[in-house]
Amino acid sequence: MKIYTKRGDEGLTDLVGARVKKNDPRVEAYGLIDEAIASIGIISSIINNETIGDELIQAQRMLFAICSELATTKGTIYTDAAMVDTIETWIDAHDSQLPELRHFILPGGTLEASQAHLARTIVRNSERMVVTIMDDYEISPLIPKILNRMSDYLFVVGRMFNHLKGIEDVKNRTEVLFLISSTRTITTTAATAFCLFNETTKGILNVRIDGFFDGQSFALERLNAVFTE
Repeated sequence: MKIYTKRGDEGLTDLVGARVKKNDPRVEAYGLIDEAIASIGIISSIINNETIGDELIQAQRMLFAICSELATTKGTIYTDAAMVDTIETWIDAHDSQLPELRHFILPGGTLEASQAHLARTIVRNSERMVVTIMDDYEISPLIPKILNRMSDYLFVVGRMFNHLKGIEDVKNRTEVLFLISSTRTITTTAATAFCLFNETTKGILNVRIDGFFDGQSFALERLNAVFTE
């Protein structure tokens, strides 16, 4: 069988049951997942951890199953709920060994961790694309759920790679300035700021920065604030 068929030279490609343009939304969706599969393959090639290595191969196979499901117009299902359970088991096992996460972190540290974060962003991108096309195509609601857990897994694995080498997470230490004028406007470069303002003493009693991480709001850290008229 030859690698090249020349059938795609005019910008068309085959889904199972249909021939479509290569910029068809389904093609775009499984193309992004294909990028994620390749990116995970890079991680596998640079690590020396049998447990995570086996997980990454299974992860690639799960993503390939999603590609297959997106590439058919006949409603064939290749995914199942057990995939979500498996990924959550991986996440819990690794997360139990990590320091509690109390800050936003930046991708970085080891090469393996950085690559895991890159793969995570590609999976997130594919998840957004799948959600977008669900309005127009019959797509299993299980697919975005699997993609969501997969990105969570890659986040935790990125942290795990640094932890195994004794490298701390790279914290996002955002410079924050609170300016409270007569209109009590708050200016900040980090997430959303919440202030408890004392009108009598013209001072700030408490300041907290709330971040948004996977659907949950939580206090990142308590900061000092500056009051100006």
